[in-house]
Amino acid sequence: MTAFRGNIVDQDQLRRPLGPRFFPVSYYEEQLNQASCLNLVTNAVVLWNTVYMKAVLDQLKAEGHHVDDVDVAHLSPARYAHINPYGKYRFNVDQEFPAKDFAR
Repeated sequence: MTAFRGNIVDQDQLRRPLGPRFFPVSYYEEQLNQASCLNLVTNAVVLWNTVYMKAVLDQLKAEGHHVDDVDVAHLSPARYAHINPYGKYRFNVDQEFPAKDFAR
């Protein structure tokens, strides 16, 4: 709901006069798409953090450091300070995964 010239109007009422020419895809579908992408990225970050944290803990143990299980229980893979959500990411898929490596 938005205050508009003293009246309370629904956001859809503000968009409706513009018609499908300006909003070809429903906002609901766009929100679902954004939520799905956000879930995918979140899951990828948690997976990466989990794998990386395990590797670090294994390395610490291999170097002879004491790693207390009580401390490990308080670690969380949901950290995200190292992620840049506003940057541009470029992946050269052809360079990383040449087509010759995949059976077609």
